Amino acid sequence: GGGGGGGASARRLTVDHKPSLPEEEERIKAAGGFVTRTMTKRGEIARVCAILGVARALGDTFLQPMVTCQPDVFDFDTAKYDVLILACDGLWDVVSDDEAVLVALAAANPGEASRRLRDLAYARRSDDNISIVTVFLKKNAGAAAAADDAAAAE
Repeated sequence: GGGGGGGASARRLTVDHKPSLPEEEERIKAAGGFVTRTMTKRGEIARVCAILGVARALGDTFLQPMVTCQPDVFDFDTAKYDVLILACDGLWDVVSDDEAVLVALAAANPGEASRRLRDLAYARRSDDNISIVTVFLKKNAGAAAAADDAAAAE
């Protein structure tokens, strides 16, 4: 996520590798698999071989080679950001990027930020696993740092 304060905004650094993405579906089919689509109350859900809702994963080895663990690798300048939120679709399916940044930066520390994001996903009835790691990239990220700054200014 971007700058601190009420004006915080998010910048997505990755792509969700959903089976419905044309390049992922093409890769899955070339590997001998197929993609199913089902309409739910949240919209269309695509699954690899009618099982898995993501096209790339660390586990689920029984679906290899249709599901791969091959990551996207890239560099980014951490100095431009206050917080990094690494999470699975259990969070991102129900919480927007900007919302996640605001929740994380309102927390006193990264552990609290991850717990708050998990609780928000549960409250929004996420029906998937919810894994979240939050990293404060700057010393002054988060609510505790903002409180310390305010106290120092008095």
